[in-house]
Amino acid sequence: MYCPEDELFHETMNAIERVQENANQRFVWSPDGLNLQPFDLYEFWDHSTHPSWSPEVLDYPAAIAMIPTNGDAWKTHLVIRFLRWVSKKLPAARLRVNDEGYFVRPGGIVIVDGQFLPDWGDARAWKSYFVETEDWTKTLADFEAVVPDSMYPLVAFAPLAKGFANRSEIKALGLSRRELAQLTIDEVADRICLPWDEDTTR
Repeated sequence: MYCPEDELFHETMNAIERVQENANQRFVWSPDGLNLQPFDLYEFWDHSTHPSWSPEVLDYPAAIAMIPTNGDAWKTHLVIRFLRWVSKKLPAARLRVNDEGYFVRPGGIVIVDGQFLPDWGDARAWKSYFVETEDWTKTLADFEAVVPDSMYPLVAFAPLAKGFANRSEIKALGLSRRELAQLTIDEVADRICLPWDEDTTR
């Protein structure tokens, strides 16, 4: 993630760190926990993978995280929700998300002010995605027309919550198996008060 607004970035990182600490104390979504932290882009930048980055971008404040979820769709969903909240706190920032699993369908996306966008730097993965879905006629030029603003289908699928009934966050809702069989994990997550929902900072 990088953000052109230096002062807002550092102020917001304080709120982000508080939310992460709260989440890591209450939940176990990753062996490493939520760990978004400030990072020097000069250490990360590779012209071969980010040829379009202008030199001034490297001077922007940035943050990075590695949050393994071991292929668990529920945990990955909550991590993506957290990152979406971060992007709304920093609407000028660009969050690049890489998923080695299957939750983020094309493998990489960009989140800007809560919106999920294709990662143009990950074009090969997008091409592979369209081929796999037999939509091989799509081209990069078509992406703006076919990618929705909503979470799906850009971010994976919406599995039913019944397969995750044993998760502590879902069990606490007290929903019946019949109800869980009719709700997606996205719909169930909407009913849970997550650590970032309690954030009152602007």
